[in-house]
Order: sequence, then structure tokens, then C-alpha cells
Amino acid sequence: MINSLYRKGLVFAIILILIGMNAVFLTRGSITNKLSQTLTPRKFYVPKIVEPGDLVFCDNKLLTRYQKKIIERFPGYADDHGLMYAGNNRFIESSAIFPWIYYGSKGWDLCKIGVVNTGIFYLNLWATNIIYGKVKNASSSQKYNALNWAKKQLGQPYQFGYRQNWPYHKHQWWMCPNTNGTTYNPDTGTFFKEEYYDYWICTEIIWAAYKHCEGDSGIDIEATWHYDKYDDSWHWYIGPDEMLGNVDQIYLYTDGDYGYPGSNEPLVETAHVNIEKNNVTIYGMLIDDGGERCHCYVNIIGERNRYCGFFKSESIETFSYTFLRLKPGTYQWYAWAYNSLGKAQGEIKSFTIL
Repeated sequence: MINSLYRKGLVFAIILILIGMNAVFLTRGSITNKLSQTLTPRKFYVPKIVEPGDLVFCDNKLLTRYQKKIIERFPGYADDHGLMYAGNNRFIESSAIFPWIYYGSKGWDLCKIGVVNTGIFYLNLWATNIIYGKVKNASSSQKYNALNWAKKQLGQPYQFGYRQNWPYHKHQWWMCPNTNGTTYNPDTGTFFKEEYYDYWICTEIIWAAYKHCEGDSGIDIEATWHYDKYDDSWHWYIGPDEMLGNVDQIYLYTDGDYGYPGSNEPLVETAHVNIEKNNVTIYGMLIDDGGERCHCYVNIIGERNRYCGFFKSESIETFSYTFLRLKPGTYQWYAWAYNSLGKAQGEIKSFTIL
């Protein structure tokens, strides 16, 4: 009984400490010039322009060596995880980033956290490169409905399976089913049932929430037909990197949106490529940021844009993205960037995969 009371008391004390830490940050923020909107948005506040239903992207700064090896499959910036802003510095997310636990014969796997409501303080314990954006042309009511749909999934499980020895492997984590639980195979022109259609990865639940923001015919954030080298098969994919590169439907907020505009649009140059077999790293250079940070991209014409980061050029900032498993052929590409005052594009160049 004493041990039980001691344990309960210890847990209660830890909770009070965490609440107190949150209170310190909130109090400090309210005293010092609102802090919710600055040149570099403060860690414990979401910028004022961000509305409930908007999107958040970030990287994980607490990856283990094994996790880093896996996440290297997704080269980029702020593309480890995606969340939906719920208001009051809280987010709806489907998360299984840590901790790792041992499942015996199934090996090591991520703790099955699933869909949760997370505070920004706890997000910042592990997240870095946090950027904010929105679904273009989404009305206030569509944002509201998407967020409410996501909230109804609280408690639903995370969807695993991008290694052969992980649970649910044959039901790939990146599958994006339609509202009736089926997903489309463009190779055969047919639909098939996905058994785990109500299991969610981070950006899949964002995709589904906007798909349901007007009944079953809401905003369809485009997914792509994606090759998985681990099981030599193709799947619908809607990961953070795909959303970040979807500039037709996703807008990323700028320093100008946060209230700190620059003086002119950026200046960008298309740089060079580094080819290793059928993997290609392409580089751009931010020559002049125009007085504010710029969202930087590279684009292979005919492919989706790839997001490289949110940068300020003290001198010249080099940015890059690695495209994996490109098919033999000649490709044209360029680098580009934008800030609140406009967009700039470098010259179009080409490279060849033999």
C-alpha cells in the first residue's frame, strides 16, 4: 500500500512539474510582446496567422541510429512528420515516433500511440524545423469540418509496416483508401479493399480529414503511386514530403505572413547534380533572400516539386534534394524559391540517367 501511494504521489508530482513548466512558458510569453508571432516563431507559440485546420510539418531531432537509417529514405526538410493545428497551441496527430519497444519474435517496433491531441510544449521535446502551412482555397467551414473529422479519430491506432519484419507489413502504412475503405490501383484500373483503412499515419489522416470536409466529397489532396523497395510493390502515398512538394494545393506561410516582410523577391540559381546509379541529388543556390527567409524547392519537370527548406541567405545558401530510383532517361530540372514578395526560378538544366 505504501509503495502504491508513493508511486501515485511521484506520478502526481511529475504531472505538476510539467504543468508548471507549461505555465512558466505561457506566462513569460504573455509578458514579452505576445511572442506568438516573430521573425522566427517562438517554440512554445503557434504564429497568429495559423488557423485551426492548418497544417504543420517538422523533423525529428531524437531519432535513434536505427531510426535515422530508416528515415534516410525520405530526404528533405521538415518532412519526418505532419500534424493538423487544433487551436490553443495544440495539434491533432497520428504519431508513433517514440518510444521503441520489443515485441519478441516481431522484433523492435514503435510504441503504438496512434491519433492523439498534442500540446506544442511536448511537440518541441522532439521536433525541429517546424513550419506551418494551409490547404489552398479551403474555406473556414472546410477547415472546421476537417478538424472535427480528425478529432473524431482520436484513439485510432497508428498504421505500421515499412519493413518486412514489422507488424501489418502487407497492409502498407502509406495506403490512402477512399472513404469506403478501398484504394485504387492505377495499373489495373480497379479498386481493392484495404483492411487497415482506419489505421493512420501522420499525413494520411490529414488527407482523409480534408477528403471528408464536405461529406464524402471534400478536398482531395493529391496522393502519388509510390514504389516500395522493401516489398517490390507499388502503393498510394501521401507522406509529408509529398504534401510539402504539392505547391498547387499546399501553401507554406512566409515571414511576411508572420508580420516580417522583406524588401524584394529572392534571387535563385540552378546549380549542379550528383548522380549515383539511379539516385540523383540536385542542388540550387539562394543568392539573395530579399530580406526574409525563403521556401526553397527543386523540380524535375514532369515530377512533383521537392521541398528543400526554409532558409535565409547570409551569403549564399545551397539547398538540395535527393531523388531516388529514377528510371533511365534524360531529365530537365530547375531550382526555385519564394518569399512573401514573390517567386524566383533558376535556369532549366538537364541530366541523363544511363
